Amino acid sequence: MDISAAQSPLEGASPDNNIGIGQTFSFPTVYGAKRQLLEEQTTLAATSLTVSKNDLIRDVRIAFANLVYANQSLKLRTKQDSILNEFLKIAELRYNTGETSKTELLIASNRYRQLQLQQQQAGAAKIAALQELMRLLNVSEPYDIKEQEDYKLSILSTTDSVALKNNPLLSFANQQIRVAEESVKVQKSAFLPDITVGYQQQLILQGWNPEGINKSYGQRTKIAGVSLGVAVPLFNLAAQKAKVKASLLATKAAEYAYEQTFNNLKTTFMQQLSYYRPLQAALIFYEDSGLQEADELIASSRLGYRKGEIDYVAYTQSIEQAFNTHLQYLETLNRYNQVVATINYLTGK
Repeated sequence: MDISAAQSPLEGASPDNNIGIGQTFSFPTVYGAKRQLLEEQTTLAATSLTVSKNDLIRDVRIAFANLVYANQSLKLRTKQDSILNEFLKIAELRYNTGETSKTELLIASNRYRQLQLQQQQAGAAKIAALQELMRLLNVSEPYDIKEQEDYKLSILSTTDSVALKNNPLLSFANQQIRVAEESVKVQKSAFLPDITVGYQQQLILQGWNPEGINKSYGQRTKIAGVSLGVAVPLFNLAAQKAKVKASLLATKAAEYAYEQTFNNLKTTFMQQLSYYRPLQAALIFYEDSGLQEADELIASSRLGYRKGEIDYVAYTQSIEQAFNTHLQYLETLNRYNQVVATINYLTGK
């Protein structure tokens, strides 16, 4: 708002005094364009928050799967430790009684020490996985993981690429296009003229009247006026045209970014699906028969070695094979969970 005061000799030597106020407005449609741009920018900020939330959900799922894997691996190594400790004691007894050579004892002792190192590594991996999960959850107290024997994620959407439309990254890229389009409208609206409205009121100074004329306010002596004008931007047309062109190019760039984002998501989605199917088939094998056969192999090998039906070479090979089966199952399950977590992330679930 503009406030002005003026003085002019309208009647002889006695000057008239005026006070006025004025306001310049943009063309009405300009305000609508700016409001729409602000609304789209607000939506863009909200979509950015959704992108961060989706990232965090994926990271937490993967971190928890890693923690479960590390915890189960440590339990497996602990179980293997007890079995090899039994093997070591039997080997020591047989060596002391002269039933076997020192070779069997050395093999049992060496394998047991290797297992202890692996057990320490498994414990360190669990601590690292726990710290990563605590960081993502922003907690300082250690997370008390419960027994998760069968922690297995599920795909929460269809396995069709159409589900990618729910990904917040794609929504964010689409919203950037809308912001760019509204920015073009705002820049084009700058070509419209501004509107100026004013009001003036006459004032008379009673103390300044050298002619002695009666200028008291009356019904017909109080004078006021209004003004209306337009301001056309003639001298910055070239600069404004350049701004419009730049905003149009920004819109094209946003559209290209959207297509690139979709193509990247689709490529990653198809890759993860190609990983998912063989991992799912492997888990079915382990859960249907592989793990049970491994447990039976451990039990029969322990019994056979105690009875002397198999030698230490066959015993160690059988035990190693059985525990490797369990370990491969845990690794497969962890990879499966990471793939499913990524698929759910890509589909915004």
